[in-house]
Amino acid sequence: MFMHLVAEHKLTNFQIRAISAAFSLAIMLFFSCQVCEVSATTYYVDCNSVDDNGIGTSPQTAWKTLSKVNSLDSAQPGDSMLFKRSCKWRGQLFVWSNGDSGNPITYGNYGIGDNPIFDGSVPVTGWTAAVGSDLVYSSLLITNPAMVFFNDKLGIPVASKDDLTSDGQYYWENNTLYVYSSADPNLKTIEASIIGAAQGLITAWSRSNIVVDGIYVRRSAGSGYKFDGTNGASNIELKNFKSDYSLYWGVLLFKTTYANVHDGEIAHAATGSYLTNGKAYGEGLRIDSGSYNKVWNTEGHNIWNIGLDLINRAHDNEIFGNVWHEISIPNNHAACFYSDNATRNYWHSNTAYNCDVGMSIASETAGSASDYNTISYNLIYNNSQTGLFTGGVGGSSHNYYLNNTIYGNHAWSELLVNPTSSFETFKNNIFVETGNNPFGFQGTTGHILDYNLYYRTDNSDLIFDWNGIKNFADFKTADGGDTHSLRTNPMFIDPANGNFRLRAGSPAINAGINVGLTSDFDGKTVPNASAPDIGAFEDSGSVRPSPPSELVAY
Repeated sequence: MFMHLVAEHKLTNFQIRAISAAFSLAIMLFFSCQVCEVSATTYYVDCNSVDDNGIGTSPQTAWKTLSKVNSLDSAQPGDSMLFKRSCKWRGQLFVWSNGDSGNPITYGNYGIGDNPIFDGSVPVTGWTAAVGSDLVYSSLLITNPAMVFFNDKLGIPVASKDDLTSDGQYYWENNTLYVYSSADPNLKTIEASIIGAAQGLITAWSRSNIVVDGIYVRRSAGSGYKFDGTNGASNIELKNFKSDYSLYWGVLLFKTTYANVHDGEIAHAATGSYLTNGKAYGEGLRIDSGSYNKVWNTEGHNIWNIGLDLINRAHDNEIFGNVWHEISIPNNHAACFYSDNATRNYWHSNTAYNCDVGMSIASETAGSASDYNTISYNLIYNNSQTGLFTGGVGGSSHNYYLNNTIYGNHAWSELLVNPTSSFETFKNNIFVETGNNPFGFQGTTGHILDYNLYYRTDNSDLIFDWNGIKNFADFKTADGGDTHSLRTNPMFIDPANGNFRLRAGSPAINAGINVGLTSDFDGKTVPNASAPDIGAFEDSGSVRPSPPSELVAY
């Protein structure tokens, strides 16, 4: 092309040299840009900085406030926002930008000390004695608080100023917060949660390829962490986290896909339900309408409604290796784990204890059942109402309950199958009743039951309650199943101290049937011998490096 220009236009030597240099420069720039990449930027935020006037790209020039971070709406894939450990901010973080696949935007921490805290409460000061009231004080507070804390202890709201009669009580009206205090409240730390209402202390709306790592949120007037995928949100990772005291959800995933939530703690979620005697809502962790998400290695406790909930046709999610406990709601039935109108999810290797209900596979939506879920190798014990509940208003159907150990649950025994349950499969499970409550089969439409082990610690045969049938033999005849099931002591190692592994000589060893599962609660290989053991623990075997991640069908 260059020689064609020379021939056609009879260029001078000067023009030829100039054009040649220009071509050479253009070619050099073209090829250099093929390998160049926009470098990622790390921003630092330190609550001890003087202000936000630094450039923020080193600890020495760190920004000070969340407001400065929230003003950065042009973060690029690979960028990181790091918050200094041992710092606390009162406010919210909003995620405005998307990362790329394999190159996420990260919100994390740096330095030494405890994880940074995002706090949804503000201090309330300037207390004065209320006119005409002994030991009642008032202070200006424009916003009705979601919660009030007295020296870090959750306060109790009352219905009127006249009802303030004990320390720790509060009442709000007309932009004024009233408290009862037997000592001068100006000498106390009183904080009111007003930040995060209808949102989260960390909120991302329809954002993808985001990592939140090592940030502690507490006292949210809404949710702790909220990831809203109304217009699409995928490849989100929340890890090494803690959410404490949230009015509604500790973690909310709404219409997300391929989110990973792991290695975290959720406590005191659904505080609004506690403060209103069960009339409000919220949960520990909710996956609402989402798919292909995973939750593992989390602990949830002291929650005043549902613990971990999959709802509204959430599908193909995997929930494994979680421990949830101390979950209850006044006048209702709060489950540690709940599948509500959800489908094709895989629950395995989880522990549920000291809740109202250990696990509920049901639906509160008429005409839409929880179906085709797999519930395997879970440990469910010492819950106040029942271990495993199925059915509900919308029912449950075609679910697989495999190799679970369910022990010592109370009012409704180990198992309550509603008439709205149908075509359910129960195999290789251990059910041990430590009281005198029968196993409740209120309907047996199309169920498949076999290779289970049933036992009452008083050795009574009166273990069932279905259409007048009480004993094991009559129940087997009536349901047409449980042909290979056992009624005997499973011989746990130490159930009083939570060890439900099998002792040598247990009748549950090699007494199960192969249902396609390959590892037990502990990750041991299944089967170890000629057949799988019944219950959540295989007697012995090699430890697998990680739990399975694929859904299985039977």
